[in-house]
Amino acid sequence: MCASNDTFTYPKTESWKIDGSDCCSWDGVECNKLTGRVIGLHLGNDLFHGSPRAPNLAHNHFNYSPIPSEIGRLSRLTHLNLSTSFFSGPIPSNISQLSRLSLLDLSDYNDLSKLMLEKPDFGSLSHVPQILANFSSLKKLGLGFCGLFGDFPEDVIKLPNLQILILSSNEGLSGHLPEFNSSSPLQVLKLSFTYFSGQIPASIGDLGSLHTFSIRTCSFFGPIPTSFGNLKQLVYLDLSDNYFDGQNFSSLSWLAKKTSLTLLGLSGISLGGEIPVYFANLTQLHTLVLENCRVTSQIPPWLAEMTVLTNLDLSSNQLKGPIPGLIFQLENIRILDLSNNKLSGISAIVSKQPDSATEVNANVTRKFLAIGFASCNLNGFPHFLKDQNQLQWLALSSNNIHGLIPEWLWNRSRDTLEIIDLSDNFLVGFELNPVVFPWSRARILNISHNILQGPVPVPPTSTQIYDASDNNYTGEIPLVICSLSSLYLLDLSRNNLNGMLPQCLGNFSVSLEWLSLGGNNFHGKIPQTHTIDCKSLEFLILSNNKIIDVFPYWWEGFHS
Repeated sequence: MCASNDTFTYPKTESWKIDGSDCCSWDGVECNKLTGRVIGLHLGNDLFHGSPRAPNLAHNHFNYSPIPSEIGRLSRLTHLNLSTSFFSGPIPSNISQLSRLSLLDLSDYNDLSKLMLEKPDFGSLSHVPQILANFSSLKKLGLGFCGLFGDFPEDVIKLPNLQILILSSNEGLSGHLPEFNSSSPLQVLKLSFTYFSGQIPASIGDLGSLHTFSIRTCSFFGPIPTSFGNLKQLVYLDLSDNYFDGQNFSSLSWLAKKTSLTLLGLSGISLGGEIPVYFANLTQLHTLVLENCRVTSQIPPWLAEMTVLTNLDLSSNQLKGPIPGLIFQLENIRILDLSNNKLSGISAIVSKQPDSATEVNANVTRKFLAIGFASCNLNGFPHFLKDQNQLQWLALSSNNIHGLIPEWLWNRSRDTLEIIDLSDNFLVGFELNPVVFPWSRARILNISHNILQGPVPVPPTSTQIYDASDNNYTGEIPLVICSLSSLYLLDLSRNNLNGMLPQCLGNFSVSLEWLSLGGNNFHGKIPQTHTIDCKSLEFLILSNNKIIDVFPYWWEGFHS
C-alpha cells in the first residue's frame, strides 16, 4: 500500500495490529493520557497511496481518492491536516461535527475544483462555507492553493482562537478585512494572490500577536494605516501590488521602528523620491522588494550596512548612476534585481579586471541564485559571472552587449540555471558553437532580438518556453526540437529559416500553446500527420512564408 522511498522505509501504520493491543501504542496515534481516547493521528510524510485509513495525512499521495466519511465520527479530533495529499471527491458532511477542531489544513495540491462538500450542510467547498465560523476552537486554517472562489466569510477571520489563516493563491476568492479586536490572537494572515479588496482597517494595529501579514497582488486600496507601527511582533510585511494611494516614503516613516522586520515588500506603490535613510535601521531584513516604486536618485551607499540581506529587488524604477560595487560587498546577497532603471552600467570592479590599485581587493565572491541586470546599459558580460556556479535565473536583456556569448558563460551553472534571458542585445553567436544548450534544468530560454547566425541551437528537454525570434538563423528546423515534451511556447519567427516544415511537428508536446514560425522562408505543405494534437494550441503563426496548402483537417476545434 505504501510507496517505496529511501527516507520512509517504515510507514507508521505497520505498527497497527487489530489484535486487541492498545491502539494508543501505535505509531502516529495520540491519546488523552487521562481518558485513553484517541485525540490525534499524525501520519504526515508517510507517502501513502490508495485509500487512506486515517484523517491526518499531510504530504502523502492518494491519487485523488475520496476522503473517508468516518472522519466525522472522530468527535474528539483536534487536528485535521490533509494538505498536499491529492484528495478528490466529496468531503463528508459530518466533518461539521468536529466541534473540537483547532487545525484544519486542506491546502496545496488538493484540487478543490473537484473537492465538493456534500449537501445539505455545506454545498460546494469551492465556495468557502459560512459554517466554518462555528468552529470556535479553530486555531489554524490553511486553504492556500485550493482553487477557491466566491466571498470568504468575515466571521471566520474573527474566530476567537484563530492564530493562523492562510488563503494565498486562490485568485477567485474575494473578501474584506473586518474590524479587528485587541483580544484576537491572530499571528499569521496570508491573503496574497487573492481578490480580497477594500481598505485595511486601522484596527490592524490592535493585533498585538501579528507577526506575518502578506497581501501581495490583491485589490486593497486607500491609505496604508500608520497603526502598523504598533505591531511590535511584526517580522514579515508584504503590501506589494495593490492600489494604495497618497503614499510616499514620509507616510511610511513608522517603518523606522520596525527593526525586527525580515521581509518588506512594497512593490507597485508609487512612493517616489529617494530611498530614505531610515531604511538603514532595518538591519534584520533578509528581503527588500521595492520594484516599480518610482524610486529616483542613485543606489544609496548605506545599503552596504544591511549585512543580512539576501534578496534585493530595486527593478523598474528611475535609479541613476553606475551599479555600485558596494552591493557586492553584502556577504549574504543571493538574489539581486536592478533591471529596468536608468543605470549607466556597472562599476569596473565587477565588470572587468580592476583598473586601479584601489579596486584590486574588491573581488566578488558571492554565489548568487538570481541576477537581474536587464536594461542596465551594460556593454559586456559582467566579469563576476565567471565565478557563479549556482545561478537559477539570469536576465541580461535590453542592454548594449555586442559580439559572441563567451565560452565561460556556457560552462557556468550548467545544473542550476532555469531562466536565461539574453534578448534585445547585439549578440552574433557563441565562442563555443552550440548544438544543444548545456543548461539541463532550463525552463525559459530567450535569445530573441539579437543578430545570432547559423543553425538554430537546440534547447534542453526541460524547456517550456523557447524564443529565438528576430535573429539571422538559417537552415531547417532541427528535428530534435520536436521531441521537447514540456514545450508550450516555441517562437522561431522572423529569421531566415527555410526548407519544409518537418512532419515531426505533429508529434509536438500536447501542452504546446504557442507556435510561431512566421517571417521565414518555409515552403511546401503543412504537415498532415494524424498524430498531431492541437487540444492546447491557441496561437499558430505561419504567415509570411512560401507555404502553399489548404486548411488542415486537424485544426477542427482549434482555439484561435
